[in-house]
Amino acid sequence: MQKFPEQINPSFSAFKIALIYFIISVLWIVASDQLLNFTVINRQLFITLAIFKGSLFVVFSAVLIYFLVFRNLVSIKRSGEELIKSENKFREIFNKANDMISMNAIVGSKIGRFLEVNDAMSQKLGYSKEELQNMTPVDVISPDIKIPENIGETLRKKGYTTHDLVLVTKDGRDMPVEVKSHSINYEGQDISLSVTRDVTDRKRAEDMLKSSLEEKTLLLREIHFY
Repeated sequence: MQKFPEQINPSFSAFKIALIYFIISVLWIVASDQLLNFTVINRQLFITLAIFKGSLFVVFSAVLIYFLVFRNLVSIKRSGEELIKSENKFREIFNKANDMISMNAIVGSKIGRFLEVNDAMSQKLGYSKEELQNMTPVDVISPDIKIPENIGETLRKKGYTTHDLVLVTKDGRDMPVEVKSHSINYEGQDISLSVTRDVTDRKRAEDMLKSSLEEKTLLLREIHFY
């Protein structure tokens, strides 16, 4: 079964490899020395073979360490490349979405400043990403809209919320929106991940339908009166 990164203990793995190497080294040194003692009588030849044996062991160790380090560095490089590809893919999806997407810190019972916003949010509201990252949702929600109390606490406990709000763009235009937020944990911090949809066209269609129904109702009353 393949081990996931969180299942691997680097300290234990390194210790295990070092211990195996130590045991093999000791066994090699003891066994080879004993073999020389039993098979070589000439003192000068014994010294020459011992030096050769030691040099061979050093070369073997160097080659082994090289391949171990090389394999680990290649693995790290590939993991880094995969991480970059994954992040780039996420960024592409994040910024190409038609809906506004934002990430906010949940601070106590409130929603804090914007940590990340996509291109759609910046374009629709008229603020640069840098400007928005120094703002909170309160700064872009219409003052006529009452923000639910303890929204941060509610989101943290429930896990998600849905609200109909009105945002105010940088040039002062009202934008009716539907906001769906989910609470996630990112790097140990509670985060609100929100998808905000501009429902201006839907509201306009609803208002037209409502106006049309009111006109028809009034007309029917007039006909009934006569």
